[in-house]
Amino acid sequence: DIVKNGYWTLDLWMDLCNLCYEDSNHNDRIDYGDRAGLLSYNQQINNVLIDAISVGSRFTYCTYDSEGKPVANVNSDNNIAFGIKLAQLLTESKALMHPYPVGDIADADKHYAPEIFSEGQILMYPHELRYAEYEELANMTDEFYVVPPPMLDHNQFDPNSPSLGYATQLADSVSQFAICRWIPDDKVAAVTATLELMGYYSMELVTPVYFDTALKDRYTRHEEDKEMIDLTRAGVYGDFVQMWSNELDNPTHWNRNHFTEGSKIARNYMQLTERVSNKLVNKAGTGLLTKLEEVREID
Repeated sequence: DIVKNGYWTLDLWMDLCNLCYEDSNHNDRIDYGDRAGLLSYNQQINNVLIDAISVGSRFTYCTYDSEGKPVANVNSDNNIAFGIKLAQLLTESKALMHPYPVGDIADADKHYAPEIFSEGQILMYPHELRYAEYEELANMTDEFYVVPPPMLDHNQFDPNSPSLGYATQLADSVSQFAICRWIPDDKVAAVTATLELMGYYSMELVTPVYFDTALKDRYTRHEEDKEMIDLTRAGVYGDFVQMWSNELDNPTHWNRNHFTEGSKIARNYMQLTERVSNKLVNKAGTGLLTKLEEVREID
């Protein structure tokens, strides 16, 4: 009901995570053996946890001009508000647990995120939907439920939207298919038709089986989960810079590595906007948009 009414927000998430913390092993630090709200799946917080929280709050890296071309815009009011809350969540609260001390690789091999969550020590485990397939969750004795990533705040709620305003993205590596410019003209139509047909059958045959049969019936446990999966899927949105992050000096890694700098968020995002903008379009004519225009043309 909280999700459906638009009150599943980052602030509520933070409050719940703080409430459930318990230093179960009495060693005065937040680590494996404690009860916590969240956990990082690696020695550092450079992971999907921050990505999931970011996209749920509709963190975007660009807008689009009148011609539909992307324009860098990381320093938006929405992004700055998110950056401040992220710093509070991960540095000022007891929401996050590292499953093992930084650099302790031996212990790292023994405990990882799905295992710790399945032991009932973690309140929430943000990750890709496909992780519902993992053996640890399949064999988990405690009940668990599926919910979308939280909104930034209630203002994001849209009761008229299929997603109700909740948001998510595909993983940060996506497949993009194109037609090679050197294909003979008499083959272009056949190649195009083949790609379209593959996309059609994937949408009509593969995707429903995965969502409706695998995720909804086999890998989750409750009727409410099915509704939450549909709601989450309806909230998928694309961001040009996010999809081309590797070609733009990885701006999507910024929050992973600078989340502690809450007081510098506005300045940092302004600098990141300038950096992304220069990678998209530059005076040397080597920007990503120029390159894409060149390869799009077919002789």
